[in-house]
Amino acid sequence: MQPRSRSRPVILALILSLAVQVGFALQAQADDQAPDPTAFGPLNQTSAEYKFPAAVDPDVIGDRATELWARVYHPDPLPSDAAPVVIFLHGNHGTCGHGQNPRIDDSALYTTTGTCPPGYVVTPNHLGYAYIAEVLASWGYVVVSINANRGITAGAGVVGDLGLNLARGRLVLKHLQRLSEWNRNGGTPASLGIDLEGKLDFSQLGLLGHSRGGEGVRAAYNPVPRSRQPVARPHTRPSDRARHL
Repeated sequence: MQPRSRSRPVILALILSLAVQVGFALQAQADDQAPDPTAFGPLNQTSAEYKFPAAVDPDVIGDRATELWARVYHPDPLPSDAAPVVIFLHGNHGTCGHGQNPRIDDSALYTTTGTCPPGYVVTPNHLGYAYIAEVLASWGYVVVSINANRGITAGAGVVGDLGLNLARGRLVLKHLQRLSEWNRNGGTPASLGIDLEGKLDFSQLGLLGHSRGGEGVRAAYNPVPRSRQPVARPHTRPSDRARHL
């Protein structure tokens, strides 16, 4: 019978030590991981809409009526400090639909008349971002999802703006103007059920859009028609412009 090797306890001790060190390293790595960005945050959130009567606004487009219509997602209650702001703008799509699961959006009558055919409903294009907006609101953001149905979505283009992307950009700026006014002077629409005075931090402003909406928010930030070459200008960040709102 051979004597037990004295090296075995040492090897076992090394293995146990290595396992403990690996365990600590994995735990430290897990502790350093960022939270899941798709998961809801620690804050309650809710949403409501503002919608003003359709009107011809030359600041947006001068040959047809448009609307200021959006859904606002926000923490509930609003935090004491001003919150960062995110603007969403949807893409080109029908503005009236019929049926359900799925709804068929095969009419754009609302774009020109503000009504839909019998048996149709207005397409809530701005609600397509709800799944993102609700999550962002739970992390402390105020999210404004704009409905551009009236006059713009699926609408006829004009000379110099065939896709109405510049008009989309001006619509975004008009919403930002109103939000800025409510933030500085009060007067938030009662339909929102909150007071936005002093609650919006325009030094932290994000503009996001899909398809034509993406071109629209680009036009809001830098309204240069594609037919023109960009003009050289000093480097600025979005937050630098936002400070003037």
